[in-house]
Amino acid sequence: MIERLYLRDLVTFKEVELKFDPGLVVFSGPSGAGKSVLMSAILSSFGYITKGAASLCEINLSKPVTLKSEAFELDDDLTIKTLKKEKLRYFIGGQNISKKLLGEMLSPYVKYLSVRDRGGFESEILLQMIDNELVTKDKDYKKSLKEYKKRYTNYKEKVSQLNKIKEDEAKLAELIEFANYEIDKINSINPQVGEEEELLKVKQQLSRIDKIKD
Repeated sequence: MIERLYLRDLVTFKEVELKFDPGLVVFSGPSGAGKSVLMSAILSSFGYITKGAASLCEINLSKPVTLKSEAFELDDDLTIKTLKKEKLRYFIGGQNISKKLLGEMLSPYVKYLSVRDRGGFESEILLQMIDNELVTKDKDYKKSLKEYKKRYTNYKEKVSQLNKIKEDEAKLAELIEFANYEIDKINSINPQVGEEEELLKVKQQLSRIDKIKD
């Protein structure tokens, strides 16, 4: 959770300092007020983009429970800082860090959704984000989520089995219908016992007639 944001020399903003309460934060304002510029600066601090970075950006956030690193010493209250001179440099807890490593470290907690390409708005991704947030806040939720996934997997298996049974039933119904059709054809001919020998004699006679004609 971001607790404080400090920016300096950012396009239309000479200096900005914002403090946030826990929960959902919404930036609103008329077109041209600088909402996109402000968001670009925040995203650049998390290693998402490099365009629109401020000359100095400091973000104070509470340390997520599972955020660990063998290469860096991380306090409970983390500070992410970016400095832009000739190039953009990243720092975490006062320690220099690469953009790639910073992005990998924070990827479970930072998600950028764009309405232009619709990327990230899929139901599966949004639900995963909600689950991740709830797991960090509620210890019992992880257990409930695991049990739900187990039951849902079992449910999908049963649905798959049921669909297979329905397909087999449909195929069997087609076979029964075809068999009944053939039976009706045979019944319409009304074959008699011993008729086969007479039919063979007629067939032989017709064959002889065809040979004589040839």
